[in-house]
Amino acid sequence: MSNSTCWTAARNDWNEREMTTAMRPEATTPQTPTTRHFVALRLAIEGDLRFLSHHDELRLLSRALLRAEWPLAWSEGFNPIPRITAPLPRGLGVASLADLFVIELAESWPAERLFDSLAVALPQQCRLMRVDAGVAPKGLSARRVGYSITLEERPAELSTRIAAFLNERRVIAQRDFGPKKQPRPIDIRGFVEELTETDDGLWLTTNFDGQQSARPSEILDAIGMAGHDAVATRERIEWTNEPEGRDTWPPTERTMS
Repeated sequence: MSNSTCWTAARNDWNEREMTTAMRPEATTPQTPTTRHFVALRLAIEGDLRFLSHHDELRLLSRALLRAEWPLAWSEGFNPIPRITAPLPRGLGVASLADLFVIELAESWPAERLFDSLAVALPQQCRLMRVDAGVAPKGLSARRVGYSITLEERPAELSTRIAAFLNERRVIAQRDFGPKKQPRPIDIRGFVEELTETDDGLWLTTNFDGQQSARPSEILDAIGMAGHDAVATRERIEWTNEPEGRDTWPPTERTMS
């Protein structure tokens, strides 16, 4: 299936607003729960769905949560929406095995029940990896991220390019900030902790200064790989304050996400 075909099919699915309208609370009766319940979930976004924007990914997840009949908490106002936050939105075109979302619920459910109901409600190429129920409502910030980058073609001098990049004290990239905004220079070298060759391409580890870090596309451009067929997958995220729930499903050892 082509990127455009998959994207169109997905958009047709979540553009059906009747279900959302029927299940959300009335605008005149805002929710004021006395107890707040928070759930952290991790998604894998693969294949053509990696081309979804952050906004469209939130819409996809919202519809899946409605299909799963989670007891969602809703925002107040005339157009209530589920209370969902994404501490580290995925970049456009980047696949992920560790997308983290925090969902507020109106009542507490066991993690296994939450997992089982949502796993079957998600579309293809979007997999539920883990649910942590009963997480603390605290701010989350990333410490570092690990990417695998698959390369269709590998130039013979790739190792030399990597070494040259790592030997530089400063590497300036022109960062794109979106439509109608001028690119601005940013030094990306200090964000790169690790850049090595692998059997499939590259492994990249970046750190953060607040919300700012280097993007895989900027690293590829810096080593002369811009325009090459490459797929970056965000495989691991290390958080400064790991969102650990009282109830986790499936049970797993907590390491780097």
